[in-house]
Amino acid sequence: MPRPVLLFGAGGNLGSALHRRLTSEAASVTALPWSMLKDSPPLPLAGVEACDIVFANGLTDAGASPEALDEANHAGPCRLVEATMGNPAIRYLTIGTVMEHAERMEATNAYVASKTRLAQRLRAMLPPERHLHVRLHTLYGGRPAPHMFLGQMIAALAAGQSFRMSAGTQWREYHHVDDIAAALAHLLAMEWSFPAGLDLSSGDAIRLRELAQAAFARFATLDRLQIGALPHPEAEENRASLPRSPEALLGGSRKALDGVLDWIGSVLKAS
Repeated sequence: MPRPVLLFGAGGNLGSALHRRLTSEAASVTALPWSMLKDSPPLPLAGVEACDIVFANGLTDAGASPEALDEANHAGPCRLVEATMGNPAIRYLTIGTVMEHAERMEATNAYVASKTRLAQRLRAMLPPERHLHVRLHTLYGGRPAPHMFLGQMIAALAAGQSFRMSAGTQWREYHHVDDIAAALAHLLAMEWSFPAGLDLSSGDAIRLRELAQAAFARFATLDRLQIGALPHPEAEENRASLPRSPEALLGGSRKALDGVLDWIGSVLKAS
């Protein structure tokens, strides 16, 4: 029988996908609101000897204030861990970004910095069998995020407007939230021993310019794509490839480009 899960962020794209996945596997899942991280009320742990607390919540918009990003992605989760870590049967799963590997991003991006602080602080507080920090690539599926590259492309396509972007030479992996939810559910069913955290990677990276060209060509609006119209963000260059995750985690994940284009089409059709 899976361990009970207390899930923060069940209303978001990844959190809701994980909630669906866990409940389909007969896991006991309790969705918890953000206010529990902010106000620190008692958790619903009556009668629970062992459980996993999953932090699938937080802010992803690097344009938010550094204070708001730190509170959502670092300080709030750490307060809750400090309040509950006395129970040795509780484990904690946190979500980060593979951009934590890019030192220039940590220095210039408050979102990446907040996730890096979270991982470092909990690594110092907890042994690896009680804390797993999973670093993700870019997700798609669910609702488009207006501050993300995909969300901005979708908005331009829906409005029939031109889309201005940088040279787009950055390499990125894209994973569907349902595929990542399946991988996380698999990890929650395992014993942990990942002292440095874990990257979920398919090895199927594409350049942003190639993604944009494919998207605007698919919807017959390639003439509206303006590559190189914006300055190139040097700090976002990340050419290092990460090892492919084991088949048990991402073996059945969908191909990134086809998956993203199909999802964009479904969002546009529904709009």
